Amino acid sequence: MKKLLVISMASLVAAIAPVFNAMATGINTTDDSSHDVTVGEADEPIYSVNIYWGDLSFDWKYDESKSNFSFAPHYDCVSTSYDLENHKTANNLYSDTSCKELYTGTVTEGQGNYYYTEPKSYIQVGDKSINGKIKATASFTSVEKYNWVSGIFGKETDQYLGPNTTVQNAEFQVYTDGVLPNISTVCNPYDGCTEIYGGILKLETSESPMGSHVVTSGDKIGTVTITIEADLN
Repeated sequence: MKKLLVISMASLVAAIAPVFNAMATGINTTDDSSHDVTVGEADEPIYSVNIYWGDLSFDWKYDESKSNFSFAPHYDCVSTSYDLENHKTANNLYSDTSCKELYTGTVTEGQGNYYYTEPKSYIQVGDKSINGKIKATASFTSVEKYNWVSGIFGKETDQYLGPNTTVQNAEFQVYTDGVLPNISTVCNPYDGCTEIYGGILKLETSESPMGSHVVTSGDKIGTVTITIEADLN
């Protein structure tokens, strides 16, 4: 019995040995040692934009406090129930739809019907692009007669005192190189979401003409051009 047991163990070792020898000689492969990486489907960007123009008519107004003329935009009287204290502090909170009666009473955020003024000289670009986004840049070019006028784009950080009045203590934040920032996203159940880029046009003069220039109602002052390009950043 002992001899039979030894032979059986020897047979077992002999059967296992070739397996270890095969593993020691290397890996058996039926393919190359490299493989190409390729593109499957490729989404293409589809750019789609709409440009919305505000009221780009400016009135030639005399500012008593500064003793000179300037171009003033037209104004909208806008309903609001929020940011009431800030509008009130800036003397830009009204109780009527024509923004004639300043409101000086107590206000509660989110309640009541109040109104404030804002310039109508806005430019907005609606971006509905698919698989991509846009960069919108605004520029102003004056006609020869009004070559002393320049146009800048930005936003008001303080408020106007009311329609048909000049700006007092307002600060205008200028957008660098006329690049319009993303100001909001508008969504509806019918055609999805639109990214809105925009700003306000403000006209400045290189001097304070008191009569050296003739400003005539209906004149063309200049042209605003919107440049649209793919934003790859």
